[in-house]
Amino acid sequence: MASSNRVTKEQAMARHEQASKIIADCELQHEFKLPKPWRGTIGTLLLNGLNDPSLQLIFETLAQVELEAGRMAKRSSPTAAQRRAQTKRTRERTCLKCDYVNPTASGSRTETCPACGAIYAESEHAEALRMEALAAKQAVDEAAEAREVRKEAILKWRLRSK
Repeated sequence: MASSNRVTKEQAMARHEQASKIIADCELQHEFKLPKPWRGTIGTLLLNGLNDPSLQLIFETLAQVELEAGRMAKRSSPTAAQRRAQTKRTRERTCLKCDYVNPTASGSRTETCPACGAIYAESEHAEALRMEALAAKQAVDEAAEAREVRKEAILKWRLRSK
């Protein structure tokens, strides 16, 4: 990974695409299409380290709410072929430590990168924390800059009024 603290546009787009793939995979698995506001929210949560069990719980809860509201038909239990397909389903994962793309990732919480051995969930969580810290630092820097601009404006105003 680059030594810079900034995420490039390409990295952000790749992470967004990965989150979209995960959401599409869950929608297919649960036979349930997320409402638009939820797609964005869950995408953001995924980028910030939401894990698989939490995502599954969100889908199951939303499906139950939609079923109870009468907006969704009751799902039939999956056939043996559908269960086998769900078990074999994999998703591509990119290691945040070494940028290796693992096309056969299972999505498990303890899965490691075959190239460098990093645990995906831990490196994703660390990246989310790093991004939060970076955003906080940028907010502090912007506030300090705004204070300086304000001080300069007040000083110019005082000099003009003399």
